[in-house]
Amino acid sequence: MGFLKRLRGGGQEEEGSGPDWAHPMSADDAAAFLEAVGEEIERRGLTFSIGDGVVRIERDGGSSDYGLTNLAQVCHQVGRGSWASTISDHFENLFAAEAAQARVEEEGHDLEAVRSMLKIRLYPAPSLGGMEPQEPASWDLAPGLVAAFVYDLPTTVATVKRGPYRRVGTKPGRAHGHRARQRAHRCARDATDG
Repeated sequence: MGFLKRLRGGGQEEEGSGPDWAHPMSADDAAAFLEAVGEEIERRGLTFSIGDGVVRIERDGGSSDYGLTNLAQVCHQVGRGSWASTISDHFENLFAAEAAQARVEEEGHDLEAVRSMLKIRLYPAPSLGGMEPQEPASWDLAPGLVAAFVYDLPTTVATVKRGPYRRVGTKPGRAHGHRARQRAHRCARDATDG
């Protein structure tokens, strides 16, 4: 049963409804979905365990937890006949994004190697439920708005951590100096003009 339904006094779970994290799947669909996720991970030869809306996968000497809510919702939309390819594509993109992130983190010490991937992205400030600025990688741009350096990767956008600037030897004031602030202000102005 969904949160809002419970909040409105919806009472007991409807018979046959799936778990909250897999809403709006039925219990049967949710079980079949988890089986399909397990089959995909086994096909990849990875060790895993499935919890309540989460799969823990062991890769590259460590383990990571991956939420299944969004994937379950997509699978519900496309229908069972497309689940195998949808789940496979999901994990392919997920692992490719992790590999790209790892490469960027390795190359982050070399500003020239990552310069073409560096962009500035705007986020809501913490007061609006957004990002806490961590100079020099992110900073308050305007009331309610945080600017942050990100790596624009082929399948994802990753926020730059503080570390790369220190390794490059760039002083925080220079890392997001005058030109970066001008660019961020232009982006903010363009976003509010349209």
